[in-house]
Amino acid sequence: MGLPYLGPLDAQPSRVAIRAELGGAGAASATLVALTVATLARGYAEVVVANAAIGPSSKLSAWFAPALDAENDLEELADSGMAVWVLPEAGQLRFVLTGNGAFVGVYSVFYEVLQ
Repeated sequence: MGLPYLGPLDAQPSRVAIRAELGGAGAASATLVALTVATLARGYAEVVVANAAIGPSSKLSAWFAPALDAENDLEELADSGMAVWVLPEAGQLRFVLTGNGAFVGVYSVFYEVLQ
């Protein structure tokens, strides 16, 4: 049994899609958060979310939640080259958003605790 066709080589399927297609562990363990950028930020923004279970040595992964026809949807994120990272801190997660455009409004992001 071969792997399913995921599109052209230059397309970047989401980590969720890859996990679901390959049947990997953790496919349903992601948590969805809505990150609100309080003020207009160009190119870089940080949002902190409290989570008592997170420590500085936690291993995390984050990615934008797929959405179409919504504020800050995938088409807009792709056109602006936006990316999201998550950094573990004592009792909280620090999400870092980067891109070529301005950040404003709400961004839906999945995160997963890997360890």
